[in-house]
Amino acid sequence: MPGVYPHHDRFIQETSTGLHYAVLEWVEGDPKPAGCLNEAEMFELGQHTGKMHKWLQSARPLDKPAWQPDKEGYLREWRKNWNQAMVAGDEIVLEWQRRSLQLVESLDFQVFDACPVGWLHWDLWVDNILVNEQGLAGIVDFDRMAVAYPEIDIARAILSGSLSDGKLRTDTVKSFAEGYREHLELPPGTLVRAMILLYLIESIWWLRTEIRAESELRGLLGRFIEEMHWIEDNWRTLRDQFNTWRPTANNNPQNQQNLNKTLALTGTLDNQGKRKLEVGCK
Repeated sequence: MPGVYPHHDRFIQETSTGLHYAVLEWVEGDPKPAGCLNEAEMFELGQHTGKMHKWLQSARPLDKPAWQPDKEGYLREWRKNWNQAMVAGDEIVLEWQRRSLQLVESLDFQVFDACPVGWLHWDLWVDNILVNEQGLAGIVDFDRMAVAYPEIDIARAILSGSLSDGKLRTDTVKSFAEGYREHLELPPGTLVRAMILLYLIESIWWLRTEIRAESELRGLLGRFIEEMHWIEDNWRTLRDQFNTWRPTANNNPQNQQNLNKTLALTGTLDNQGKRKLEVGCK
């Protein structure tokens, strides 16, 4: 990660109008297309993410997380998105909303009781990950940092770096996990729970009428929609996909039971209204 330049022994500066900012050192690198990070790059990304999360554990947390998984809160936002789609007569988004409601209604929210709370990057996708010929050059754009659930960073990085042409490249996911474990543990069930956490917060952002309209012109929004649909399509098999190479570790049996119940309750989702964004990796 790039260094931060201090000024008068302060790393966070403030403009005369009250805007806070930091000046980071220049990093030579470029972002790669979504889904195109290779095994070595994902391993390094896992290393740096684990190192970042471990270091952030020493930072004083805020009194209250900026966001928490709350069923009633989700449903309130869901109703807003539903009503906007109804007014617009957007049948595609209405179908998206039906699927998301089915998933969230099936969730046992006790599965999140064991989630560690702490500082996270909260925007860890490929546009903020710089790569050069030597490998991972740096992680940038920390302006969205907040106290919530660091597992969100894990899911965002994996989806952004490893989801290609509708398939999750498990070799690169495994590489990310191995790199992350050099600094912090990833107990069984963590990756599945992280994906569900990401869905709870980002499906509200991306599965909306105005976003669907904009995504016709902006590929990155279409990419986020595709990622939400991938989680939906694989909801019932997430555990199997991530358990094939999980390490042996102590885990809370009750939390694992809740997670298994959450995944098993979900019904089959249809394919109506999906939009796949194909991106070629160079």
